[in-house]
Amino acid sequence: MPKPILEVQNLSKLYSLYQTYNFSLVEVFDHYFKRLKGKSASKSWKVKKHSLSGKIPHELGSKPDTFWALKDISFSLNPGEVLAVFGENGAGKTTLMKILSKIKAPTSGRVILRGKVSSTLASGVGFHEELSGRQNIYLNGAILGIRKKDINAKLDQIISFSEIGGFIDSPIKHYSSGMQMRLGFAIATYFNPEILVLDEALAVGDGYFQRKSFDKIKKILTDGCAVIFVTHQASQATKLSEGARGMLLKAGKIVKLGTALEAGEAYLKDSNRPISN
Repeated sequence: MPKPILEVQNLSKLYSLYQTYNFSLVEVFDHYFKRLKGKSASKSWKVKKHSLSGKIPHELGSKPDTFWALKDISFSLNPGEVLAVFGENGAGKTTLMKILSKIKAPTSGRVILRGKVSSTLASGVGFHEELSGRQNIYLNGAILGIRKKDINAKLDQIISFSEIGGFIDSPIKHYSSGMQMRLGFAIATYFNPEILVLDEALAVGDGYFQRKSFDKIKKILTDGCAVIFVTHQASQATKLSEGARGMLLKAGKIVKLGTALEAGEAYLKDSNRPISN
């Protein structure tokens, strides 16, 4: 029996609650000059800890300033399969996608990849705002390990699909978010991925481009590519594949793993729970 193309085994990710400094310019200079004179900092020079908009949505870690974004996640994906990931904000979806895209490392557990990974997340991270769209295609191709001659062979198709037009030689910083998304999606799907990771990419853009995106993903699915993506609609998964699977994350844990329809229904049921004050 063939091995899964993607295996996630007891994956966990622990984060520290970040710290921010809220000082006026006067306080900054006051602190700086007092340190030059060997004096202690002013009493107003304090670090304020913020716990994600004042609330900690996940289970705390072993220390009071840590939390588990993911906790003991396990699943697998076979070639040609679709896995839709559901969950509210803060459920751990993006953290999971970043680990699968090799942007972040897990705290514990492991991810086994038996194929080339392409990701809209990785493409977005790889964009350099001072470089043109064309230059960013080469940059992202290099990040994905694609040889220059192979990038050259796909260049015109990527530009055509992204519909950037005359802006392709303009700096990325002048692109709208939709233009960047289209270019990132084209890059991620045109370099023959074996595992495609999408973070809500199908929910962005106009209806026409969404249809194009669905058609492109269906094509690479027939080529054996496995697709895992974040969504809030089970219909997006079933349009890609009638046998699409689904996973519901809550507070960093899997609370439902089944068909896309089953996970989608569980997500809607949880979203419609009574509002607490």
